[in-house]
Amino acid sequence: MPKQAEILSHLKVKSLANTKKTKSYTVGGATGLMLQVKYNPEKYTLAVSWILRIKINGKRRNIGLGGFKTLPLSRARKVAISVRQDVKLNELLGKTYYAN
Repeated sequence: MPKQAEILSHLKVKSLANTKKTKSYTVGGATGLMLQVKYNPEKYTLAVSWILRIKINGKRRNIGLGGFKTLPLSRARKVAISVRQDVKLNELLGKTYYAN
């Protein structure tokens, strides 16, 4: 059985989003949902986005779901579950799902 990620609260995710490290954090609540934090120390910029790690046609893919400020945690979980269901349905129907 795969390892289950700890389900993080909104406050915990918000504190992770403000860290000045380039790292991806598993959020839990939806399989493969991650918070990606990219910090550029030269420009003092912080980019935080939601990523869904998923297997499509036998290959692992990272699908960007949106920015942290525009997509709240609860909505990101719902979108991740919906995208995962769409991919699974397309694979069952024999259709190709394209993602970079």
